[in-house]
Amino acid sequence: PNAATENEITQTKQMASKIRNELITGADFSELAKTTSDGSNATTGGDLGWRKANDIPTLFQEYIPDMKIGDISELIQSPSGFHIIKISDLQDMEKNMVEQTNARHILVKTNELRTDEQASEKLDQLKNMRIEKEKEIFSNLNPWQTVQLARHPNRPYTLDYISAWCDDFIELHGDKAFSDDKAVVAGIGTIDTHRVVIIGQQKGRNTKENLYRNFGMMKPEGYRKALRIMKMAEKFDLPIITLIDTPGADPGVAAEERGQGYAIANNLIEMASIETPILSIVIGEGASGGALGIGLCDKMLMLENTWFSVISPEGCASILWQDSSKAPEAASALRLTPKDLMEHNICNMIVYEPTGCAHRHFDEMIEILKKTIVDEINLLKEKNITDYLSSRIERYNQLGVFRET
Repeated sequence: PNAATENEITQTKQMASKIRNELITGADFSELAKTTSDGSNATTGGDLGWRKANDIPTLFQEYIPDMKIGDISELIQSPSGFHIIKISDLQDMEKNMVEQTNARHILVKTNELRTDEQASEKLDQLKNMRIEKEKEIFSNLNPWQTVQLARHPNRPYTLDYISAWCDDFIELHGDKAFSDDKAVVAGIGTIDTHRVVIIGQQKGRNTKENLYRNFGMMKPEGYRKALRIMKMAEKFDLPIITLIDTPGADPGVAAEERGQGYAIANNLIEMASIETPILSIVIGEGASGGALGIGLCDKMLMLENTWFSVISPEGCASILWQDSSKAPEAASALRLTPKDLMEHNICNMIVYEPTGCAHRHFDEMIEILKKTIVDEINLLKEKNITDYLSSRIERYNQLGVFRET
């Protein structure tokens, strides 16, 4: 509070220093928090719970990244008083990317320690530090980290893009043979001034949604539905946009009994000769025939932190080494990142994500991809292709390498 005197601030700081010294010499943090902390979580022993890096209070973000399990922080000043934090545990799903911290916190209330202007300057400093740290982290990802990031549950999914791009989207259901596959969304909408058909694989954000969407794994009826909508796009001369995000086609017995392999193969045959532009975009995972079944195209784009491969790293590791824990090594060997695939002309363009990636800058990523799609549709229309089959054969004949002996 503004009424704080310098003597009161000094006394409170001395009290906080004494508490910190007791913690360093082995005192129980939880018990001390219950008896000395003025914080709202004092009754639970100062427990802040599990926090993702971006959910940690801004005041502490400068200190926590450099702390290890068991570390006690220096005294941290704020307008509320002096804070002491301890790292109880860490969960590191992806090194430097999706790290969760379980911390405990002590707040010793006192009077004003920092002016509004100083607090504002400190906040700007922390924001700039965060931006620089994000640039440093996300510019040096290895293939396995890219795979993990492509799977981040907070990335925009197909329906997120569609709802932001199209005010008039009409979803079309069913394959007119068996049922409607919820793992794929298909319909007609308008992006900017372009009337288009959008077909995209859809995951869920929680267990209930994932069961409903089958984790984005399409079944035979899903591929038939996609092809039915593509044929309609051809009839009405509408560009086709496919959004790829799947761990693979449904591997279940029922899907195999209903002709999973044939459904994918038939899509490839039919898509090769569809007389309208096809633009495919990998927005997350692009695994195996599950992705390829809606991925044959005139131009393929990939978001910066996505992957596209004949098999998942875990599947590859299980086959080659009978050990799925070797997935990081498999990810490097598969050359599945956008930069790798650009070298082999499989990917035609990388759509770069905002600093901190798509899951941190949801709306910005959606706008970036919208502008890219509009530009690419215009370019494809300018090409005025008259023989799509020959054009696609020429494109795919350029893929890969071979040696004559």
